[in-house]
Amino acid sequence: MHDDKGNWFPNELVEESNPNYIPKRVQVLIDNGSKAECKCCYSKEYLTFDHVNPTSKGGKDDNNNGQILCSRCNSIKSNKFISIKKLRKLVK
Repeated sequence: MHDDKGNWFPNELVEESNPNYIPKRVQVLIDNGSKAECKCCYSKEYLTFDHVNPTSKGGKDDNNNGQILCSRCNSIKSNKFISIKKLRKLVK
């Protein structure tokens, strides 16, 4: 894919820069009943798959350990194991 100046970008970079792009792992959670919004701030843009219990802390890499967060909330949460209630206080 090319931008208006003729520069080439891989499709995944273009998709991820689109605020309405939904990654496949997020789509699976939506298909299984999750709302298509950030569980913390309710944004519907830049959605990401987050591990509730981070894999770096021993959490499993599966959908049972997944939740939908926007990229901003996911960055703030990082690899911490914190409740959505506490995360909302950090996001403010």
